[in-house]
Amino acid sequence: MERVIIEPLEKRIDAIELRIGFMESWKNTPYIQITIPLIISLFMATSWVTVAMAQMDKRIDSIERRMDRLESRMDKLDIRMEKLETRMDRFESKMDLVLIELKNIRRT
Repeated sequence: MERVIIEPLEKRIDAIELRIGFMESWKNTPYIQITIPLIISLFMATSWVTVAMAQMDKRIDSIERRMDRLESRMDKLDIRMEKLETRMDRFESKMDLVLIELKNIRRT
Protein backbone atom coordinates (compact mmCIF):
# COMPACT_ATOMS: atom_id res chain seq x y z
CA MET A 1 0.00 0.00 0.00
CA GLU A 2 2.82 2.36 0.81
CA ARG A 3 4.43 1.67 -2.52
CA VAL A 4 1.21 2.59 -4.35
CA ILE A 5 1.08 5.93 -2.52
CA ILE A 6 4.80 6.72 -2.86
CA GLU A 7 5.03 6.05 -6.64
CA PRO A 8 2.44 8.65 -7.67
CA LEU A 9 4.11 11.17 -5.37
CA GLU A 10 7.49 10.44 -6.92
CA LYS A 11 5.99 10.78 -10.40
CA ARG A 12 4.45 14.12 -9.44
CA ILE A 13 7.75 15.32 -7.99
CA ASP A 14 9.56 14.23 -11.18
CA ALA A 15 6.99 16.07 -13.31
CA ILE A 16 7.36 19.21 -11.19
CA GLU A 17 11.16 19.01 -11.45
CA LEU A 18 10.88 18.68 -15.25
CA ARG A 19 8.60 21.71 -15.39
CA ILE A 20 10.98 23.73 -13.22
CA GLY A 21 13.90 22.70 -15.44
CA PHE A 22 11.96 23.68 -18.55
CA MET A 23 11.05 27.06 -17.05
CA GLU A 24 14.67 27.69 -16.04
CA SER A 25 15.95 26.93 -19.54
CA TRP A 26 13.02 28.72 -21.22
CA LYS A 27 13.53 32.02 -19.44
CA ASN A 28 17.16 32.17 -20.60
CA THR A 29 16.39 31.76 -24.31
CA PRO A 30 17.13 34.78 -26.56
CA TYR A 31 13.55 34.70 -27.83
CA ILE A 32 12.17 35.36 -24.36
CA GLN A 33 14.90 37.85 -23.46
CA ILE A 34 13.93 39.93 -26.50
CA THR A 35 10.18 39.29 -26.64
CA ILE A 36 9.21 40.11 -23.05
CA PRO A 37 10.83 43.61 -23.02
CA LEU A 38 9.31 44.25 -26.44
CA ILE A 39 5.85 43.22 -25.26
CA ILE A 40 6.21 45.34 -22.12
CA SER A 41 7.36 48.39 -24.07
CA LEU A 42 4.50 47.97 -26.57
CA PHE A 43 2.04 47.70 -23.69
CA MET A 44 3.46 50.83 -22.07
CA ALA A 45 3.38 52.72 -25.37
CA THR A 46 -0.24 51.78 -26.00
CA SER A 47 -1.22 52.73 -22.47
CA TRP A 48 0.51 56.09 -22.90
CA VAL A 49 -1.30 56.59 -26.18
CA THR A 50 -4.58 55.77 -24.48
CA VAL A 51 -3.91 58.31 -21.75
CA ALA A 52 -2.83 60.91 -24.31
CA MET A 53 -5.95 60.27 -26.39
CA ALA A 54 -8.16 60.65 -23.32
CA GLN A 55 -6.50 63.96 -22.50
CA MET A 56 -6.82 65.10 -26.10
CA ASP A 57 -10.49 64.12 -26.07
CA LYS A 58 -11.03 66.25 -22.95
CA ARG A 59 -9.27 69.18 -24.60
CA ILE A 60 -11.35 68.80 -27.74
CA ASP A 61 -14.53 68.73 -25.64
CA SER A 62 -13.40 71.89 -23.87
CA ILE A 63 -12.70 73.59 -27.20
CA GLU A 64 -16.10 72.50 -28.51
CA ARG A 65 -17.82 73.99 -25.45
CA ARG A 66 -15.91 77.23 -25.94
CA MET A 67 -16.86 77.29 -29.61
CA ASP A 68 -20.52 76.73 -28.68
CA ARG A 69 -20.36 79.68 -26.28
CA LEU A 70 -18.69 81.80 -28.94
CA GLU A 71 -21.35 80.82 -31.48
CA SER A 72 -24.12 81.75 -29.08
CA ARG A 73 -22.46 85.11 -28.45
CA MET A 74 -22.12 85.63 -32.20
CA ASP A 75 -25.80 84.80 -32.64
CA LYS A 76 -26.71 87.36 -29.98
CA LEU A 77 -24.45 89.87 -31.70
CA ASP A 78 -26.14 89.14 -35.04
CA ILE A 79 -29.54 89.77 -33.47
CA ARG A 80 -28.30 93.05 -32.02
CA MET A 81 -26.83 94.04 -35.39
CA GLU A 82 -30.13 93.30 -37.11
CA LYS A 83 -31.97 95.47 -34.58
CA LEU A 84 -29.42 98.23 -35.12
CA GLU A 85 -29.82 97.94 -38.89
CA THR A 86 -33.59 98.25 -38.66
CA ARG A 87 -33.20 101.29 -36.41
CA MET A 88 -30.74 102.81 -38.88
CA ASP A 89 -33.16 102.14 -41.74
CA ARG A 90 -35.94 103.89 -39.82
CA PHE A 91 -33.62 106.76 -39.02
CA GLU A 92 -32.61 107.08 -42.69
CA SER A 93 -36.22 107.09 -43.80
CA LYS A 94 -37.03 109.78 -41.22
CA MET A 95 -33.99 111.79 -42.34
CA ASP A 96 -35.18 111.47 -45.93
CA LEU A 97 -38.55 112.82 -44.87
CA VAL A 98 -36.87 115.70 -43.02
CA LEU A 99 -34.76 116.51 -46.08
CA ILE A 100 -37.82 116.48 -48.29
CA GLU A 101 -39.55 118.86 -45.90
CA LEU A 102 -36.50 121.13 -45.89
CA LYS A 103 -36.47 121.21 -49.69
CA ASN A 104 -40.13 122.09 -49.68
CA ILE A 105 -39.50 124.88 -47.20
CA ARG A 106 -36.68 126.31 -49.36
CA ARG A 107 -38.87 126.36 -52.42
CA THR A 108 -41.46 128.43 -50.77
